[in-house]
Amino acid sequence: MVIHQQVPAWQQAILDGCKRPGEPWVPVDKWAMMQQSISALFEEQVARAPERLAVKTDTVQLTYDELNRVANRLARSILAEQRDRTKPIAFCCTQRAHLVIGILGVLKVGGCFLILDHHSDPDRNTNILIDSAAEMLYTDAEVLDIEVDSKERLPHRLRLDQLDPILAGDNLEIALPLNTHARLVY
Repeated sequence: MVIHQQVPAWQQAILDGCKRPGEPWVPVDKWAMMQQSISALFEEQVARAPERLAVKTDTVQLTYDELNRVANRLARSILAEQRDRTKPIAFCCTQRAHLVIGILGVLKVGGCFLILDHHSDPDRNTNILIDSAAEMLYTDAEVLDIEVDSKERLPHRLRLDQLDPILAGDNLEIALPLNTHARLVY
């Protein structure tokens, strides 16, 4: 017999999933959910409501399907470019939607992400990149250059807004262990 601890109300709301008024209640097997990766849970949500709005900012709106497709393209880009899967992948973006895409893309390949603040001192970001040994740095159009005055090896730079359009947007079939570290915080 498995005994479950009391779940705080804020976590219960997340585990129960979001439902719109008038939609039928669909019971959620919370234990089964906890046995899946975040990317697998996200892909289930995409299958349930592909046209529902997933991300909305001042400049970008993405449905679950659109977000999933671009995150899959990013994941394929990571798999094609990254040589050492134990190294973090850094992101320095002004667009919040790009960060969501980045996090999902990294989670889909079982990687570790590092988010840099584009408002931070360039020397601080350079030091974090060197210290973390990040292998890749994804940026967007507004963050084209992080000032680098170092002879240390810095990560390969790629633009999130210029992913290769040939990369497929369908789901990756990668079995991910549930005990991997997903983020690195400085």
